[in-house]
Amino acid sequence: MRILPIGTSTSRLAMLMIDTVAITIPVFKTYARLVDGSKTKWELIGDVNDYGLVASSRHIIKRDGTEIAFEKYHPFESIPTSHTGIAFKFYHQAQNSLPYVYLNASIAKILQGHNVCGNTDMIVGVCEILGYFSEFAPEFIKYLDFANAQISRFDVTLPMQVANLFVAQKVREYIRNVDWGRLKNLNFNQEGDFADTLNTVYFGAKDSKVGGFKVYCKGIELFNKEIYPLEKKARKGNLHALARLNILHNDLREYAKRSVRVECKIAREMIRRQDYPLNLWQFLEFQLFNQHIYQELFFIKTKDFFNALQGMDMTTYNDAKVKQLLIDKLTTVTPTGKKSQTRALNAYRFYLDIKENGYYEVKADTHKATFSRKVSDLIACGFSRSYLQNLTKDNKELPVLRILNLDANLSAPNPSWYQTPATQYLNEFKRYFPINKVA
Repeated sequence: MRILPIGTSTSRLAMLMIDTVAITIPVFKTYARLVDGSKTKWELIGDVNDYGLVASSRHIIKRDGTEIAFEKYHPFESIPTSHTGIAFKFYHQAQNSLPYVYLNASIAKILQGHNVCGNTDMIVGVCEILGYFSEFAPEFIKYLDFANAQISRFDVTLPMQVANLFVAQKVREYIRNVDWGRLKNLNFNQEGDFADTLNTVYFGAKDSKVGGFKVYCKGIELFNKEIYPLEKKARKGNLHALARLNILHNDLREYAKRSVRVECKIAREMIRRQDYPLNLWQFLEFQLFNQHIYQELFFIKTKDFFNALQGMDMTTYNDAKVKQLLIDKLTTVTPTGKKSQTRALNAYRFYLDIKENGYYEVKADTHKATFSRKVSDLIACGFSRSYLQNLTKDNKELPVLRILNLDANLSAPNPSWYQTPATQYLNEFKRYFPINKVA
């Protein structure tokens, strides 16, 4: 068996991507002992700060309420990378496990600077996480048994492409308002900010042992959580924000606006139930040669969801809402301070003209510069060129699965501007792979 060079994908499921990955690394047994009186609970020998970590203190009242003890523990930290942080915590006590390190990060973000699209090459992302961690805590890693690291969870995400942001939002709201039977919509029972809650439809409990899934508009998330805050910092001269905005270029933003994402959390228990390896290195090797597992896991998680969409139709647009959208986006302020809807109403009339007569007919009868300017106005409001080219007066109701075009999205390539990421840390960890032949 030969391991392909890192970055070489054996998967034809180009649109599926791995985003968040969480792993655990135990200490060597030499540095742990069973807690007094327990057969299953382990603790670190000595204090956390003896191992080169920055520790915090807390006091503990024993069960009889008569004694107060002080304990050193390691709080959550964020390991900085070029793009985003890696969540890091060391658990100095653990049940049914040796004390261990927990690392959690979006491998797409730490490799690319974004998670708008990506791939299923988990090896590259895991090596990047471990490499940054090793540099962050060089004294601590000598106590860790990397060979027995475990895969804890990961997300399999499908960024399905629809016509534009407007359609993406309508699909999300359609999903939110339909009764999915046993697939309980836990939309307002999740932690997080209100804007994120409004943009996301959740299925399954957040503390599920096998993981749930969620549906949301990537464009809304990208602009609210990243682009708008970065633009605010950039206006104040923040160089890091300026660099991040360069990564989040216009083509990437347009791709995000068209993305209706179905994101599945694959938790440790589900990995175990599928008889996949839980040892990190065994899993990484296994998935490299069996990348069909990501499609299988995705559909195990979402099959009832997609079955429920069979035969359901939805309106992809509504003229009144289009008009209001254009007014919201294109209303201008005159030199005298008054609001003007002229540009918005002109864009709406142009939209109706395309809908009635067709994109190419209108193009043929309109001055080239005028047509280009009016199309640009509609694109700026979230309508893609391909959507306008296919817009007709008859396409009011469409099957939901046709709008999502699931089969085509699964086999579609990543956009032309996408670059497959690589890692600088592969040589440091390839010895842990079972066959030890990672190129």
